[in-house]
Amino acid sequence: MDRLKISTRLTFSFMAMMALILVLGTVALWGSSTQRSVLTDITQRQIPIIRILNTITDGANEQAIQFRNLAIFSTEKIQTSARAMIQKTRTEVAAEMDLLQQHIQSAQGKSLLENLKLRRAAFLKSGDEFLGLIDRGQREEALALLETQLRPHQLEYQRVIRELLDRQTQNAEVASEKAESAADNLFKEEIGR
Repeated sequence: MDRLKISTRLTFSFMAMMALILVLGTVALWGSSTQRSVLTDITQRQIPIIRILNTITDGANEQAIQFRNLAIFSTEKIQTSARAMIQKTRTEVAAEMDLLQQHIQSAQGKSLLENLKLRRAAFLKSGDEFLGLIDRGQREEALALLETQLRPHQLEYQRVIRELLDRQTQNAEVASEKAESAADNLFKEEIGR
């Protein structure tokens, strides 16, 4: 190298520097894509599932409140409002259940989802029976059904929602740790060079 002209040495040095920049850029790009895929998983899958499950929980709670309103109050206004809210909530939850099915991927998640569907079906069936008794003016029988069937089905339905939500929260925490790790690794790789 000592015998080469200064322009040749500068050319080789420049080419070596460009090769190092290219390697560094490739490592940064690879690290960035890893980080991006983990963040995409969090924002496109984990967070939407948690939001959907929270909406389903709210829907179950709202229906339970409205069933109790139907049992307690007999005014036309409250009866009409409660029925409208039950129908609205059922429609919203049905749409959320469809979305949930699109997002769940793991075998355990799918198993929990099937259990959720069964529990929801039992809750809806008891709710329909309750509404039928109220419609026929059988308030005492409706209250008995509320206590012996509707409320237990509601609690079981909500237990499965919580189980899914807990599992999803754990998945989101793991994904978040992966994203942090990917960011740390990218930083260490870039600074370490």
